[in-house]
Amino acid sequence: MNLKELVEAVSNGSGVGADSVKKVLNATFATIHKELKGEEPVKLQGFGTLVRKPGKDGKEDRIVFRSPLSKAEREVKKQKKLTKKTEAAG
Repeated sequence: MNLKELVEAVSNGSGVGADSVKKVLNATFATIHKELKGEEPVKLQGFGTLVRKPGKDGKEDRIVFRSPLSKAEREVKKQKKLTKKTEAAG
């Protein structure tokens, strides 16, 4: 599911307009991103925890997702920044 599909699904499920949903989701993701630059994990009850961990051998820090069900950790791969062009295509 991409952002466009998520916006549509949340809009349909909540009865809130797609533009409003997109603004809220973008603000949510921006807040999570900002918080992950600090030391504290982002805990989303029932979904999982995002945590910043130091990189190995002096490499860049990495973000790890912990599932509440399996307790497994998975590294969140860094994505390219979206541009207006790639956002319109997706």
